[in-house]
Amino acid sequence: MKEKTLARMLRINRGFIACDEVSNYGHRADVLAVDKNKKMIYEYEFKRNSNDLKNAEFKKDKYAPYKQYKSWWDKNGKYQSTYIHMTEFPKPNYFYFVMPEDLWEKEHIFLKNLNIGVMSFNKESGFYVTKRCPKTIKNVQKFDRVLENICIRLANLYVWSCEKDTPCP
Repeated sequence: MKEKTLARMLRINRGFIACDEVSNYGHRADVLAVDKNKKMIYEYEFKRNSNDLKNAEFKKDKYAPYKQYKSWWDKNGKYQSTYIHMTEFPKPNYFYFVMPEDLWEKEHIFLKNLNIGVMSFNKESGFYVTKRCPKTIKNVQKFDRVLENICIRLANLYVWSCEKDTPCP
């Protein structure tokens, strides 16, 4: 539920195009946002406990390198494929973990050494940045592809959230 609140806040307060649960580069982002003016991509991953933060997150496929192949059809009409090299998945310009205040206080030493930003939240003040994220320079995701994925997800939400008898807002 917090994912929808953060996406709404980014759309209203910052003017981003944002949506929750967006499938991007074969992985699902909790919240993915785009700043069209600066052409920047922001990804927010929600963490609720220490085990999810330390163990489960870094076992995901997006942190592991994958084999890249070159494929073509040869003169005989057969499909050919050749292994080229190992590569890592493209990254957003900015990546943030979003977590409760008490988890930040408990794990701030672990997070200090990572090249990742952190946002905290509580009931009184809402979302706020506790550690800034440095900008990713190498192997950045393609802006147009990310924008298209967000728009597809927003269109699906708009169409399927309407009930049969009531008109869409």
